Amino acid sequence: MADFETILTSLGVKVTPVALERAYEDSASFLGRTWAQNKDVPVGEHVRAILAAVDSGLPARVPADAMAALVDAYARPALLVPPSVDEGARSAFTRLQR
Repeated sequence: MADFETILTSLGVKVTPVALERAYEDSASFLGRTWAQNKDVPVGEHVRAILAAVDSGLPARVPADAMAALVDAYARPALLVPPSVDEGARSAFTRLQR
């Protein structure tokens, strides 16, 4: 969210770290509703949900290049520290293969 603050500030959007954290937490309801329908949420949509939680009109005011930077800022941590492989994955794949 620190990168979000930097990017938004460069656009002239004043937002506090507390507001961004709250928006991130509030966007969880959007994720939950979508996941409850067995659908995935593209990263760009999650970023838009966070922005909308800050200000409902904000996603429409963010230029495409800034949106791309926000999506990158949101996704980058998962790429820096990839999730570990589930210990039961190998046996599950072996069973599926049989």
